[in-house]
Amino acid sequence: MQAAPAAEPAVVGDWGPVPHAGVYGALLLVSMGLLTLEVSFTRLFSYSVWYHLAYLTISVALLGFAASGAVVAAAPALFRRNGEWRLIALVTAAAVAVVLAFWFVARHPLEITDVMARPGAFALGLLGYYLAVGTPFLLAGFAIGVPFAAHPTVMGRLYAWDLMGAALGCLAAVTLIEPFGVPGLIVGSAGLLLAGAAALALGGRHRRAGVALAIAAALTVAAAPRLGALVRIEVTRTKGDDARGTLGRPDAYTRWTALNASTRSAGTSRRGSSSGDGTGSRPTTSARSPRRAASRTTAATGPRSMPSAATSATTRCSSATSYARRTCSRTGRGCWSSASAAGSIS
Repeated sequence: MQAAPAAEPAVVGDWGPVPHAGVYGALLLVSMGLLTLEVSFTRLFSYSVWYHLAYLTISVALLGFAASGAVVAAAPALFRRNGEWRLIALVTAAAVAVVLAFWFVARHPLEITDVMARPGAFALGLLGYYLAVGTPFLLAGFAIGVPFAAHPTVMGRLYAWDLMGAALGCLAAVTLIEPFGVPGLIVGSAGLLLAGAAALALGGRHRRAGVALAIAAALTVAAAPRLGALVRIEVTRTKGDDARGTLGRPDAYTRWTALNASTRSAGTSRRGSSSGDGTGSRPTTSARSPRRAASRTTAATGPRSMPSAATSATTRCSSATSYARRTCSRTGRGCWSSASAAGSIS
């Protein structure tokens, strides 16, 4: 019985038999950007929707990677002509798609109650989430799949750079979440994708485009915290209209940490929290000054978050179990409460 012929490697028209340094740099930077984006989206969804959908981004990211790999396997000659330029364009488009996806999911949170009340609207909204979140991973996935297919003889070395980038992306998501915030990290991941496109261009025959992309990447990463703060993050209605109003106060501000986020208002004694799976986001309001309140970010313990010292003086909250409704004794102006302690604004 005759063996099936081996799959023909994908040959990039501008590449030689050995990958140039820009290919390794692009693998590192693109993997770093995508993993930073993936972790950041889980934090964003835990805050704006519910922890049930926080990890939607993981399945969608895997779908995007798999789809790009399937395209490369099905059409290995797709990148033979102007292949490197096409890869640069795809990664650049992925960076733009990151910003557009962030704006979409931040402004249009999924409403869980629509599953029963308006199933058609919920299905369309969920499809929009899949398209918005999956597109950057699909487009940038070609920068990972094509080098693997084009240079199978150095697969180990290519995969090592890919893993190093993924590890750095996870580390960046934890260590930079306080100075950048989750919105800033998402915008910063777009900058890393631009840097990956720049590495491909500078290592190949597109030096002018590489310099322009490198400058754009540096400016995007440097301005990421400010750019991310320009997008208002809406919260699902099922977390309470009172919560949405508190988060929209002009004197409220937000501080994200690796465990949660604190949203505080200098002019109110109301307190609210939004935690995901124990590591999600937690907005809190306090009558303390912004500087002192910012230094007292709330710690998360187990599946629920405990109130901080800055807020316990005005509002005492308790929960019977990790999934019980959080109730608050009304002192001063009182407090608002909603849903379970794991993944709630209360």
